[in-house]
Amino acid sequence: AEKLAAEPPVPNYDEAPLPQLRARLRGLSSDQVKLLREYERKHAARPDVLRMYENRIAKLNGLG
Repeated sequence: AEKLAAEPPVPNYDEAPLPQLRARLRGLSSDQVKLLREYERKHAARPDVLRMYENRIAKLNGLG
């Protein structure tokens, strides 16, 4: 059902190192970061990447 989960809004996402992913988060909305988090969970599920997304979502939602 979720179309974006197949193709994250970041080129070469699966090879991208953490600092590159962090830099890409700047222009994304909370919903877009959530899509990235879901994609990450289904694929590489890197704990440090997931934690970064959680922190970013909290910040965007005014909880951080």
